[in-house]
Amino acid sequence: MAQVRALCERRVVKDLERKELESYCPFIERKRFYHGKKILFPRAMFPGYVFVKIKNCCYDVFTASCDVIRILTTSHDAPAKIDGDIIKNLKSLERGGLIPLPLPPLYHAGQNVKVKSGQFLGFHAIYEGPGSRHTEKVLIQLFDRWVPVHVDIDDLVAVG
Repeated sequence: MAQVRALCERRVVKDLERKELESYCPFIERKRFYHGKKILFPRAMFPGYVFVKIKNCCYDVFTASCDVIRILTTSHDAPAKIDGDIIKNLKSLERGGLIPLPLPPLYHAGQNVKVKSGQFLGFHAIYEGPGSRHTEKVLIQLFDRWVPVHVDIDDLVAVG
């Protein structure tokens, strides 16, 4: 693993590819406001760091890159090793070159919500948390009891 200059991760990866060294930097999609508009742009998942497979013969070639600050080492000055399964898992999560991150919840537990469509249209409910497969778990009062039901996320709206 190497520490690189901020926002230079992509350039370091391309430079290392030209030098025929194996490297990897996972990217995520970040939201940013630009001139009042929300835009999405790729950003390194671990800003300032790149995974690199270093061989002893290429150590000098690697460190010669101007954007590389240092190679992370152990207490014995050997390059720090990352388990290959971690890299494989990160690569398996990629979709179109980016790793999608979970969205923050729209509602918090205990919040009052209203069902705006679906089979429970018009019911007031209490939000409990995420359900399964794009549903949310809410409590709806039926026959003087609070009953947990799963409602599509698009069918809910916050109340006051």
